[in-house]
Amino acid sequence: MDRQPVYQFFGCAFRLIQVWNLIHLVLQDKSIWDQDLVDYLVPFLKQNVETFTGICIEDTFISNEGVKALSEFILISKNLITLSLARNKFGPSGLIALAHSITNNKSLTEIDLDGNKFNYKSYRVLALALRMNCTLTRLSLNQNNICESAAKALASALKVNKTLIEFNLSFNNIGDEGAKYFADALKINTNLLTLNLMFNNISNVGCKALSDALLINKTLKTLFIQNSWSGASSIATGAFMECMKINVIRQTDILLSETKDRNMYISTLLCNDEFTVNLPMYVMDYIYSMLYFVDRIVHI
Repeated sequence: MDRQPVYQFFGCAFRLIQVWNLIHLVLQDKSIWDQDLVDYLVPFLKQNVETFTGICIEDTFISNEGVKALSEFILISKNLITLSLARNKFGPSGLIALAHSITNNKSLTEIDLDGNKFNYKSYRVLALALRMNCTLTRLSLNQNNICESAAKALASALKVNKTLIEFNLSFNNIGDEGAKYFADALKINTNLLTLNLMFNNISNVGCKALSDALLINKTLKTLFIQNSWSGASSIATGAFMECMKINVIRQTDILLSETKDRNMYISTLLCNDEFTVNLPMYVMDYIYSMLYFVDRIVHI
C-alpha cells in the first residue's frame, strides 16, 4: 500500500499548526495509521511539548503501536488537558502503555477511551494509575467490554481516587456483581458526582445495592441506570423510592428505565422538592397525565 499521500497530508497539517499556533489537535480520518503517528505526529508533538492542551484522535486505524508512541508524548507533556482516543483499533497493550503515562501526569483532566477493546489485565493497570493520578476529573469507558472482574478493579480505584468527579461506564456488562463493587465504592468515595451505568445488565439485586449505597453517600449527584436491567419490578423501583424518602441525597438525578412502576417512583419524587428530577420526555408525559388525573379527582 502506498503511504506517500498520507505522509504529505501530515506534512501539510504540521506546517499549518506551526503557522496558526493551534493548541488543540483533532484527527478523525480513516487514512491515519500507526506509522503516521510514529514517524510524523509524535515527533512533532515532542518538539512542541508545551503547545498542545488537547488531542482528539478518533475513528482512525491506529492500534497499539500508535498509542504506545503517543503515550511517550503524554508522559512528558506539560499542558495537555484533554485526550480522546475513542473508537480506534487499540487493545490491552495500548491501554497499559497509556495507563503508565498518566500515572504521574500532572495536567490531564479528561480522557475518552470509548469503543475500544481491553481486557482484565489492562483494566487492573488502569485502576492502579487512577489510584496514583491526582488531576483526572472525567473518564469515559463507554462500550469497552468491561465485565465483572474489570469492574471490581475500577471500583476499587474509586475508593482511593480523590479527583474523579465523572465516570462513564455505559454499554458494558458489569452485571449485579459489578454494581455491588461500585456500590461499595460509593459508600467510601466522597468526590464522584456522576456515575453512568446505563445498559450494564444490572438486575434488581444490583439496583438494591446501589440504592443502599446512596443512603450513605451524600455527594453523588447523578446516577444513570436506564435500561440496565430487563423486566424490572417494584423491588428495584421501590428501593430507590425509599432512598429518596429518607431524604439523605440532595438534588440527585436518578435516571431509571421505563418500568410499570415508574409512575409510583415519579409520584414519590413529586412529593419531595429536595431533588432535581432529570427524566426523558416520555416519562414527563406520564407525569403530566398523572397530575391531570389527580386534579380531576380532587375537583370531583
